[in-house]
Amino acid sequence: DPASYGRKLTLGAALVLAGGIHPLERQVRGFDGEAMNIAELAKLVWSTMAMVDHANRSGNYSVLRDTSAQGFQIQNDPARLGEIFAPIRALRVDLGNALVVEPRYTDGPRLLQADVFQVKGYFPLRPTAIFFDLYFQWEQGRWKLFGISIQPGTMAPVGQPAQPQQSPAAQTRRVVDDTCSRPS
Repeated sequence: DPASYGRKLTLGAALVLAGGIHPLERQVRGFDGEAMNIAELAKLVWSTMAMVDHANRSGNYSVLRDTSAQGFQIQNDPARLGEIFAPIRALRVDLGNALVVEPRYTDGPRLLQADVFQVKGYFPLRPTAIFFDLYFQWEQGRWKLFGISIQPGTMAPVGQPAQPQQSPAAQTRRVVDDTCSRPS
């Protein structure tokens, strides 16, 4: 049931943020009761980055749109997605590089509503790190992309956190419908 799922995801997020469990044993649960460990979370993040990378390279955003949650599809046609990701293409950010390193999480997963969670982080690439803010919605028995922000950034010296670039041209607008913009 969605209410019990929310408690489980919140507990899982607290455990991930607390760092008290080995990373591969940290669990969140989907509506089907199956555990989603940190590796499966990384798979969601990686597959999203791969879809955006393929869309940017081909100029075809149909697959990205069609495999996303219904709310995302309603808000975005392929042409709009092309416009949204134009700054990333213009900067020639190779999102495919994100597939060779493990994502680092700065926040999340965080439950926003009974069937939507958010995860924030970055891929520690040099010289250009890739920051992400992703939203996933439970739909048709699996997590689907519900919102996305991708931003290039710079890696800081060892011991200091990486920082996203502040240039508005470098940031992709968040693609989230209004039901996700505030917790319910």
